[in-house]
Amino acid sequence: MLRILALLMTALVCQPACSSRKATSPTPASPSETPTGIDIPALEQAAEAEPGPGPASQTEEGPRRLNVLVTSYWTADERFYAGPVAEARGEDGQVIGQFPAGFLDAVKLEGWGRISSGLLAGRFIGYDPDKRRYLLANAPLDACGRPLVAWKTIATGPDVPRAWKVRLTEIPRDASPDAGVLAKLAEPFVAADTGSAITRGRIDIYVGVQDRADMNRSPAALRFRAVAIVQPPASHP
Repeated sequence: MLRILALLMTALVCQPACSSRKATSPTPASPSETPTGIDIPALEQAAEAEPGPGPASQTEEGPRRLNVLVTSYWTADERFYAGPVAEARGEDGQVIGQFPAGFLDAVKLEGWGRISSGLLAGRFIGYDPDKRRYLLANAPLDACGRPLVAWKTIATGPDVPRAWKVRLTEIPRDASPDAGVLAKLAEPFVAADTGSAITRGRIDIYVGVQDRADMNRSPAALRFRAVAIVQPPASHP
């Protein structure tokens, strides 16, 4: 899901002009390329067969109750990638640097990556699919140019307004094998990001920086159905 990365606003509420976080197809080409959850074909088929979210429980300004597919995304980490290198070009074709090609592919998929080598180590590289260019920042950013917050920022479709608060209910017990992850899922989230693969009835939770080579084996790799209670910002202190 890629964001417009220039910091064009400092207001707390995103404007509709905020762009997509990343450019991916709704159905990834293969499980190894899937950034949004554990590869469980049967579960995927069941999720796709289920109907999307129903109408809002109240008016557009009031709380909503939505049936959603919950997935997760993360910031790629260069240290887990090796192999042939490729150039990352920024504004006006300027070369930002050379990185493992697999890492740059992951950046395109996830939206952001953390550089772990060379003079740029510690900085973050993002990809803008509209301009087909990479760019640097001091943190991974959401659709409105603000830093992503692990286990707080979520990417949503047009059925959840930007900056609204989201709480998940009816979370299945097997949503994750990690009790800590299950506890985090019970906390409120903020709809601050978007993505071309994130359509109605989908919530993508940002879980932080990649911490292993195969993130699809991480307890933070999520794919389950739940009910989302969506409320305006003022509804939560």
